[in-house]
Amino acid sequence: MTLISLLNLCSRAPELFESSKVEQKRQLINFLLSNLKLRGKKLEFEFKKPFDVLIDLEYRSNWLPQVAKFRTNF
Repeated sequence: MTLISLLNLCSRAPELFESSKVEQKRQLINFLLSNLKLRGKKLEFEFKKPFDVLIDLEYRSNWLPQVAKFRTNF
C-alpha cells in the first residue's frame, strides 16, 4: 500500500507542485531532494532514497535486460 501511495505521489508531483503554496512546495522539495546547492546560476542536488534509484538511468539500463529475460522465460 505504501509503494502504491508513493508511486501515486510521484506521478502527480508536477501537478501537486504547481498547485501548492510555498510551504507545501518546500515540503515536496525536501521530501525528494537533499544537498541543494546554488553554484552561480546552476542548482545542484541529490535525490533522496528511493527516488535516486528511479532516476539513475545508467543503473536501470543494467537490470532491464534481465527483466525481459525473466519475463520471457516465466
